[in-house]
Amino acid sequence: MVTSDPSDEERGGGFTTQAHIAPAEGERRAVSGYYPQYRLSAILLLRALRRGELDWIRVADPEADRVDDVQMGSPSRVHVYQAKRSWHPGSVTFRNLVTPSDRTPIVRQLADGRARLQDFRPGHHVIVELPLMTCHGAT
Repeated sequence: MVTSDPSDEERGGGFTTQAHIAPAEGERRAVSGYYPQYRLSAILLLRALRRGELDWIRVADPEADRVDDVQMGSPSRVHVYQAKRSWHPGSVTFRNLVTPSDRTPIVRQLADGRARLQDFRPGHHVIVELPLMTCHGAT
């Protein structure tokens, strides 16, 4: 839908584009996109709890930079999971992981994130894992 906004006209604009999106639709879309990642995180957290290997967790940690999905800590280790999702099975290849495209390769992002976390957690062994998920679950 294209509408005219008088305040835009005063600033030299005049027309804005509005999509008809139901209330809370953006939130529903975001949650459905994160669901596979959160489900995997829950499985990994429960597994660590059952083994007695969980002292703390961090989710969406701004200090972790590109490896911010889930961190699970124990007295000597930090396990970091940075999930990547694809809609088509087999569409993530080794080449995609190591070859620069329009941004830093995923492998470089993981290595940089691991080094950053190691600086924040001296004395801990930091392990970064990359679960690759398709719309059908983790692979």
